[in-house]
Amino acid sequence: MTNSNSLLLDDDTSRTRMIYSDSGLGKSTQLEHCARKLAEQYGKPVWLISAEDSTRGIFASAIREGIVKAVWINKVQAPVATLRRLSAGWVPNDKGEWEPWKNEFCAVVVEGLTTIAEGIQEDNREKKRFLGEQGENSFVENIGDFKTVLALPGQFSYNFVQMEMIAAMRRFSALPGIEEVLWSAHEGASTDGATQLVREGTRVIEVGVSRIRGPATVGRKGIANIKKYCGTLLHLDFEKGERRLWFDNHSDPDVATVTYSAKLTVPLRQHPELRKLLGVDEKTNYLRPRMEAGEFAGTLWSIIQATRNLESK
Repeated sequence: MTNSNSLLLDDDTSRTRMIYSDSGLGKSTQLEHCARKLAEQYGKPVWLISAEDSTRGIFASAIREGIVKAVWINKVQAPVATLRRLSAGWVPNDKGEWEPWKNEFCAVVVEGLTTIAEGIQEDNREKKRFLGEQGENSFVENIGDFKTVLALPGQFSYNFVQMEMIAAMRRFSALPGIEEVLWSAHEGASTDGATQLVREGTRVIEVGVSRIRGPATVGRKGIANIKKYCGTLLHLDFEKGERRLWFDNHSDPDVATVTYSAKLTVPLRQHPELRKLLGVDEKTNYLRPRMEAGEFAGTLWSIIQATRNLESK
């Protein structure tokens, strides 16, 4: 929540909440539900920035009703410059002109971290930026006026994209007047620095082991870094015939050495009260998204309400 007693524009990562999962489990539905609740509570629209085509259908009615104002960035020509402008609070108007921040929104929804990162990586590759060690093996193929770059991104490009996404997360969280910054991401695997020995013919080599699952950008090394820039990180999964919204780290049901990242930034002394507000016991670290008496229950909005309740005490 914004601090009306502070004149400093700092990146309040407690306002940043991210939900990640495989495709098709309902991330966008959770965010649309939150957008409606936030707009109703604060009397101001929510700013949606999306690189996901699937978002259009889910948010269509909220956009028509004026609850959400959307910016689509899945086909922009300069994704880095566009993301930097948006995250610094520049808003494109209906004429495509950029206007400075006017505190007209109560919250920001960004769909999604992974797709935006992949778009920047592809832009780097197409423009032959940061190819590094791959540069000497790159080719340009021309068919008439159509140019195709055949290349793989270099390691510096992976690092650049990962850092760019973290910087965008911090800038969005520093926008004045914003109560919540909500992100979605796809699920990815990180090596976590762990290794194992594998025999390859007559040789024994050391290879990375994917032990951590979390919100993906590009490459595996950046996955573990996203968590620390989120006040809330939730994993939406499908297990034992039901959707589960995890708010704490949990193991894969089939591979015990694999851990899915999740967290709530709540003082330890408040954990019992948090669980009471969420309606779960001390052994249950997830909610069950469902319809209950005509209302969407066990959701990201449930967690926002519970953590805000604790913050006010």
